[in-house]
Amino acid sequence: LVLAGEQRACKRSETPTKPGVLDIARGENRLSVFAIASESTGLDKILGERGPFTLFVPVNRAFAETLRAKGSLPLGADDRWAETLKSHVVRGRFSAAELEALKSAATLQGGEVQFDAARGLRVSGARILEQDLIAGNGVIHTVDRVLFPNRDRSTSDQ
Repeated sequence: LVLAGEQRACKRSETPTKPGVLDIARGENRLSVFAIASESTGLDKILGERGPFTLFVPVNRAFAETLRAKGSLPLGADDRWAETLKSHVVRGRFSAAELEALKSAATLQGGEVQFDAARGLRVSGARILEQDLIAGNGVIHTVDRVLFPNRDRSTSDQ
């Protein structure tokens, strides 16, 4: 920027930053249930950190289908619900192309998600609908169903 013959370097703090992963989820109507659930369980505090994170965010329709199948969605600070949401988050920034080369990755919940590209890219059986929504602190991939923690799968399907 040149003002009155004076040159001024743009400071790093003045450079606009990309919104974070949760900011993107909040800004997308089809991802609003995940954003609200993240806030109600405290996951938003983790996702507000520097990261990087890779999120597999179920679209709202996936939450509606889970609600129909299970009869309820405990969107409050329920420990099981917090663990379920953490099973959608992996540390690191992984593009769809990188996920195709991986077999699995550890989640914040402590379990793992598996990747399969044989029938279109999938994460633990869920189809990835939209890939590579880039954020300042990671990347989002939208998925067609809610993922449940794999170390606790037998109780989550009841």
